[in-house]
Amino acid sequence: MKKEVLDQALNGIRDRYVMEAALYDPATDSGKETKMYGKNVKPRRRWLRMLLIAAVVVCLLTATAYAAGLLGPRAILIDDGQPVYEYQRQENGNWEVTENPEGGRVSLTQPQEAPEDMDPAVVAMLENSKAAWAEWSDYKASRPMPQEPEAFRMPTGAFFSDEELQSDGSGILRFYSAGPIGDDNGSPVYDPDTLIEERTVTPEDYEAWDEYISQLDAMMLFESRYDFNYGCNNAEDEAALEEIAARYGLKLRGGSTLLWSWETVKESRERMDAETGTSSPEIDFSGPQWLTNAELTDRIAQVGCHGTFFYQVPEGYDKFYYFDEGTFCVSWYYTLENGTQITCYGYNSMYGTLSSGTEVVDQVEDRSAFTERSHVCPDGTEVTILRNGNRAFIYVYLPESFFNEEIQGAPGMSDADLDAIADAICYSNIGK
Repeated sequence: MKKEVLDQALNGIRDRYVMEAALYDPATDSGKETKMYGKNVKPRRRWLRMLLIAAVVVCLLTATAYAAGLLGPRAILIDDGQPVYEYQRQENGNWEVTENPEGGRVSLTQPQEAPEDMDPAVVAMLENSKAAWAEWSDYKASRPMPQEPEAFRMPTGAFFSDEELQSDGSGILRFYSAGPIGDDNGSPVYDPDTLIEERTVTPEDYEAWDEYISQLDAMMLFESRYDFNYGCNNAEDEAALEEIAARYGLKLRGGSTLLWSWETVKESRERMDAETGTSSPEIDFSGPQWLTNAELTDRIAQVGCHGTFFYQVPEGYDKFYYFDEGTFCVSWYYTLENGTQITCYGYNSMYGTLSSGTEVVDQVEDRSAFTERSHVCPDGTEVTILRNGNRAFIYVYLPESFFNEEIQGAPGMSDADLDAIADAICYSNIGK
């Protein structure tokens, strides 16, 4: 695996679905961000976990808010030259990977391009942050990284693997293009026609692998005082990050605080139990991370705004997390005119904070298919609304931050629905 690809994998470059859905259990969450990887993995089997990770990685008022009416999707499209891929499962179980030249990645966490009529002071802040991030990226690219032993590298086209340990301490690794099917006892059985390569690894290879894993664990288990998206693997990294941020006059995000609505969770579980005839286990809602919908609405206004954020308490929340320098994310529910409930995911990114734009990203199938229009909200803020079928984005450049909201819609979503979603927020109150 290439060093830069491994570096990105270890530094938490995750899209919203991996970052916020994988391995999460609300019943045990403390409200503080935690590492994704644990220690309870047998040394001889850790390489399977890491090879799978490797395969996935490779394979405000009108006068003070800036609508990007002539900018359109360029405000959020990530133009870094990296291709966008589509993954399709074939009837034989193999995965077909094809490049989608029409697709694109979008950033929900940092403006990618500024309109020509933007306040020069805001443009200067954006360029300053980009220059600082480029320097931080150069530092990360130059730092030494653990090198994966050649004997364990996944061959091209392989997505799954199996291991057979031998009595002499060696092993046989088999790499497949399709996953296993369970036999009568539930044991995994691979189709031999999907075998790509079989190789023998020596006890010395295993020793090298164990050392490699120990180095990775030390990096991944390092508890940085800063947001995991910075990718600090040790105290030396933190010192370098602090020096760069200070030199550019930028703030850094510390650890995030994650909050949930116990009302929304309770209602969702009860509805699911009624529909399926099941009985969900009890959840202890007494922790500080659990609030009512109304309390969560008040907290958003308290930590991220100088007034109300929502004009009315939303019908439910997926989550809310925030940092101490003004960056925050709120994922909330809205019911369309046709009665379908959808999720709205909004993120407020501070210009004066060191950011990459890839903290939360998503992918669009056709970057040129979005329609664009502007909409004036109740507080006088003019926002840009991008739409492609059931997908939509609402964004606005504010004096000190960029607010972007993705709407995962549903059939029948109307422009009136999107206007109502935009109108639910008082943008001129964002910021302390």
